[in-house]
Amino acid sequence: AIENTADAIWMHDLDKNVTYVNPSFSRLYGYAPAEIIGQHAGIVDSGRHAPEFFNQTFAEVAAGEIWTGTIVNRCKDGALIEVEAAISPAVDGQGKLIGWVQSDRDVTREHQLESEVQRAARERQTIEVALGRIDPSASPEEIAAIACTAILELGGTDSAWVTELGPDRGLVLGSAGQAASALAPDEELPPERVRYLMERASVGPWVEALKVDPSLDNAFGERLAMTGLHTAAYAPIKGAGGVIGVLGFGVHDTAAIEQLNEHVPALATFAWILGALLASGLETRRRSQVARESIQTILDTAAFTPFFQPIVDLNDGTVVGYEALSRFADGTRPDVAFGLAERAGLELELELATLAAALEASSVLPAGAYLSLNASPSLIASGPLREILAPLKRSIVLEVTEHSVVQDYEELRAAGKGLGQHVRFAVDDAGAGYASFRHILELEPAVVKLDIGLIRGIDVDRARQALLAGMSYFAVKRKIKLVAEGIETTAELAALGQLGIRYGQGYLLGRPQDGRGPGPWPTHIRWSDPGAGKG
Repeated sequence: AIENTADAIWMHDLDKNVTYVNPSFSRLYGYAPAEIIGQHAGIVDSGRHAPEFFNQTFAEVAAGEIWTGTIVNRCKDGALIEVEAAISPAVDGQGKLIGWVQSDRDVTREHQLESEVQRAARERQTIEVALGRIDPSASPEEIAAIACTAILELGGTDSAWVTELGPDRGLVLGSAGQAASALAPDEELPPERVRYLMERASVGPWVEALKVDPSLDNAFGERLAMTGLHTAAYAPIKGAGGVIGVLGFGVHDTAAIEQLNEHVPALATFAWILGALLASGLETRRRSQVARESIQTILDTAAFTPFFQPIVDLNDGTVVGYEALSRFADGTRPDVAFGLAERAGLELELELATLAAALEASSVLPAGAYLSLNASPSLIASGPLREILAPLKRSIVLEVTEHSVVQDYEELRAAGKGLGQHVRFAVDDAGAGYASFRHILELEPAVVKLDIGLIRGIDVDRARQALLAGMSYFAVKRKIKLVAEGIETTAELAALGQLGIRYGQGYLLGRPQDGRGPGPWPTHIRWSDPGAGKG
């Protein structure tokens, strides 16, 4: 039975010299019977246990007890194994102790699996706790900082960092630990290093020893090496379009490399989750950066031209004013350009630049016509606008689009009064925007411009005719001038006249013209004039 059991059975005398081993012992430890019998039992000692451990163990057995427990032993090839051991006293016929019988069962793999399960549970818990601390609406830097702290809490690593990667640059979003001094937030990575990380991250996680390559890192790599970082692990952070960054952690102590490798699967999982949390914020910021560069180029090169379109008294054809419009050199629609400027934080700069260009070019317009300028609530409340408009003699109408959100109407009304008596308000795009009729009620405008969506096909739409009839009545009571936008047919023109809408603009009455051109800049429009809608 002993010869055929799966457990390693071996015996040694009172001097700890081996007297017997079964075949399972030879298979487990690698020693043939001839190699081990007669040798001291310490031949399999791993050195992991202090002498006191074995002294206590054999003292218990000598007292007649059976000792059981885990021992780490060393095989013939040097490999360490964990065994569940049972050591029993061997006695002669008179009950005298003559040695020990030991059975060993290899539990290395079981303990390894148990350890892996426990580590995975700890890693999962750490990640869950970290995710609980992350606000999805937080900035990429805030999310990265929490992620780095969580990585250090996993244990077995002393540095962690999150890096944003893009086609043209790489940026450290957050870092923690010993290498943080060389990986400060907003630190830009060398372009060559960015390309290297993008290439490696496209394949998957990897581990590498730190090597300073002057062609990749320059001073950045030298600073990182000076922290003593030895080995680093990386996992790609991905968005919908592919790699958007890397999550990394590293160790300075070579003895911790094995443990670092064990954390790579958790690192990859965490990086995958971070991708979902970071992608939106990074993409928004990238779009803002592209928008900023585009708008800044437009501002630096003045790549826009003021155009003017007449606003006409529909009763007699008198041109009462001109609306200033902007056309961009690259063909970008004005609403798109100003939307990009808002995203880039350059909305006021672009508004001021185009407004100043329109004012400069407006000298070609008839002296009696007012100038209508589009202006956001933020621009109206700004100091520069007051300085620009104060010296003007021409009557100015500021069109506040209904697409703009007004936070404080009282403040906006006060700002408008501070611009001078020659400046009046108009509500633009009435019927199409954010505040519906609230702008009209709160701003007390002199002019309300009816959106083209209300005017198009007004001659055949009874519902809109009824709406405009009501607005016309309201305008008379409030002393507001209604201006119909987008008039393109004589049928629309006739319908508006029947509804009491006195003013209008549109291709039928005159197309926008380049403010740098010679005109013509008429003071009257004749509907029968074939050139009325040209320009």
